[in-house]
Order: sequence, then C-alpha cells, then structure tokens
Amino acid sequence: MNKNKPAKKLGFSLIELSVVILIIGILVIGVTKGKKVLDSAKLASAKSLTTNSPVASIDGLRFWVEATSDKSFDAAEKIDGGSGGNGTITNWYDINPGSTEGYKATQGTSTRRPFYTKSAINGMPALRFFNFNLTFLNASIPMITSNQLETFMVMQRIAVPDINFASMSFYNSSIPYDWLDQKVVIPSHEDGSIMYTNRAGGSVKSQTPHPGNGVPYIFSTRFNGINNIAYFNGTALNTVASTGNFAIDNILIGTRWGDGGPVVGVQYYYIGYIGELIIFDRALTNTERKDVTQYLSNKWGIKVQ
Repeated sequence: MNKNKPAKKLGFSLIELSVVILIIGILVIGVTKGKKVLDSAKLASAKSLTTNSPVASIDGLRFWVEATSDKSFDAAEKIDGGSGGNGTITNWYDINPGSTEGYKATQGTSTRRPFYTKSAINGMPALRFFNFNLTFLNASIPMITSNQLETFMVMQRIAVPDINFASMSFYNSSIPYDWLDQKVVIPSHEDGSIMYTNRAGGSVKSQTPHPGNGVPYIFSTRFNGINNIAYFNGTALNTVASTGNFAIDNILIGTRWGDGGPVVGVQYYYIGYIGELIIFDRALTNTERKDVTQYLSNKWGIKVQ
C-alpha cells in the first residue's frame, strides 16, 4: 500500500463552488437579458404590424382596441400583473385613426377593472378578465344601424365559469337583454364546449367546438344582411339566416348585458385574456376579411387557414 498516494478529493473547494455559482449567475443573467431582448423585439414587431395593418384602410371601421399600442392604455397603468390598483386598466382606448371622438372602453369601479398582463397570448400583452370580481369594460359607440356587421376578436380562455357566458356583448341601452332582439348580438357566446354567435335567441347558431382553456384563437363573425357566418381561425363555420337592422350603441367586454345592465352573477363573466377587438359596420369582402385575419395571425402567432 502506497502511503504517499494523495487522498481522493471529495466535493468542491469554496473557491470552486464560488466559480460555479458565478458562472451560473452569468448564464441566468444572459438568459434573462436575452428573453427581454426577444420580448422587446416581439412587441416592436406587433406595434409595427398594427400601424401598417390593413384595418385602418378598410371602410366601415367603427371601433378598434388592442393591447400592444402605446396609445391603447394610460402609461401609468401598464404594470404587469396588478396589485393595489397598479396594473388594472381603467380605459382601453380606441385606436381607429379615422375617429376623432376619442372612444374608449372604460370601467369606473377600481375593483372591477381587468388586469394588464405583459405576457399573455403567445407572449404578447392582453387584458385578463376574471369572474370573481366581475371585471368588465363598457364602451359607448355611435349607433350602428345597418343590417350588416363584421367583428374580429383575439382571445384565450383560462377557465369555464358556467354554460351561459360570453366574452363580449353588443347591446342597446334601451333593450333589456342581449339575446332578446335582432337589433343586438352576442358575437362570442360560450357554453363551455362550444362557442357561437347569438342573435335573437340563437335557436340556430354559427358555431364551433371550443379549442379549450389555454389555447389562443381568432373568432370572427359576419352579418351580410341575409345570413350570419362565423369563422374560427379563418375557417368558415355553418351559415345561418339572420336579417334585420342592428341598433347597437354600447359594447360590454368581459361579460353580458341582461335586465338592463351588466348581468349579475359570476357565472356570466369571462375568465381569460382578450387581446384585440375590431368592429366594422358592414360585411367585408372575402379579400378584406382574409387580410384582417392574416394580420391578426401574424401579430398574435395564431395559425389560420
């Protein structure tokens, strides 16, 4: 046995451990900075896509809110997550460049405001709506009285509150329920397993199976004066007869309209992210619809057909 053989080394010295920790720290900082750079580049790209999108050049644009523009929210409220009033959104501003009226979706009660979330739909910012504190926004808009309408929505559901809720309701302040009359419409109604457009009772619906919680999607719906047809990620759903003029003067985002006001009860409130809403007071051409859908696809990273 060689008594002069050096003892077998066990573990690391303090210096070696310090070096390892330092290297790990540098790597973590590098990854964090890299993610911030990537997120910043993604957001800058989204802003550019919004500015150069076909939306503003299409006739009939009535209302347009989205979560990436510097003009969408008050800067002081764009704080991720939200606590103690920070990060909750009072006003979601209409960015329609053709409008000079300064329309907005707003919430005056601080406890019922949605939360600004920096990384929500495929890493992009969006507003998060909850049902436990009945969060919603309301927008008063010029009356839409045509027999045509086309809307686009980008959303991602988090959970199912009930079987009779909606992410939005296009209503008339003189009509007590959003399902009661052909003058109003629920553009995106859900019962958990399916989603559909609901007008005048919705006995026949343009509908699709819901993609499930945590899945971002684009849902749009078109009324051409004769029929209604909804689209899921650019794919046409079933066509249903739908006639008559609208009389829409308000929009609820995050809940439904019932009994002359935002509905009472947590089961009717949307639980999820909403990133963009675009409303036209006419039916778009197929080319226009595809252009808007492709813009939303490119911006939000959602594959369309």
